Amino acid sequence: MSAALLEIPLSVGQQKCDGACPAPALVRVTKDGQVLDFCGHHYRKNDVDLFAAGWDVLEDVRPIGPDTTTIG
Repeated sequence: MSAALLEIPLSVGQQKCDGACPAPALVRVTKDGQVLDFCGHHYRKNDVDLFAAGWDVLEDVRPIGPDTTTIG
């Protein structure tokens, strides 16, 4: 991935989840120039493993509230 891609903001509904589902991406993580986009469900499912592997959250646009569940 190029550094320019890291500068592209995550637009809700514009990117799809890299977790093999059709949901819009709400969280973007990065490591060593690579970028992954996740829906809220797949990010929550993988967040501990992502942090343990050294991935950093670049952007998180999940809504704040009692139920932030997304499809996927």
